[in-house]
Amino acid sequence: MDWLHRALQAIGEVLGADRGYIVIFTQDRAEIADVFDWQHTPQPESVMKDITMSSLQGLRWLMRRLEGFENVYVENIVDMPEEAGAEADFFASKSVCSFVAVPMVYGNHLVGFLGFDSVAGQKSWADDVIALVRVGGEIFVNALERARNDRELFKYRSHLEDLVNQRTQALTVANEMLMQEVADRKEAENEAKKAKEVAEEASRTKSVFLTNMTHELRTPLNGVIGITDLMLNTQLANQ
Repeated sequence: MDWLHRALQAIGEVLGADRGYIVIFTQDRAEIADVFDWQHTPQPESVMKDITMSSLQGLRWLMRRLEGFENVYVENIVDMPEEAGAEADFFASKSVCSFVAVPMVYGNHLVGFLGFDSVAGQKSWADDVIALVRVGGEIFVNALERARNDRELFKYRSHLEDLVNQRTQALTVANEMLMQEVADRKEAENEAKKAKEVAEEASRTKSVFLTNMTHELRTPLNGVIGITDLMLNTQLANQ
């Protein structure tokens, strides 16, 4: 984020620091989520480059004070207390002479920290200057949390849109299937109606045929019956 780099640079130049960094934890504080850094010159390497949560947990003196929402200012790492031996070794390995670190707190939870250090020589920073660094940390954490919330909201909205699209597609498919079923049923009803009409027409044709045949057969049969009765009831001559 360019604005973070520019902000770190602005504060670092006011402090006369050589390096600045923001370390953000994941919400469960199990991992490092992001590290943003600034350096006055390309060398030396950033203090928090490639830092891991396990490495930070090893800096118990520093983390305990940050977890207590305390500002940590060390004017000369040589003068660090004995219990901060791990921190003294860590910062000495990064060529640090002086450093300040302030907690970044959001919703009464430690979400990370903001730090600046000097490698060119020992630096003395007054309490009011450190208080301004703390204010800068609060501004940073609010902006970063707002950005994170916006990302989460965007992801949630995208998820909802995906669900709506999936449901819409499912309803569209179901509607198309229903329309096809209605069309098929209507077609079947039309076919059944046509079959009924054909059957009724065949039945009428059969009735007409039988009526005609009965009439056609009745006339000659009546003649045959009449002649037969006449022959049975009449005495015929021998000739």
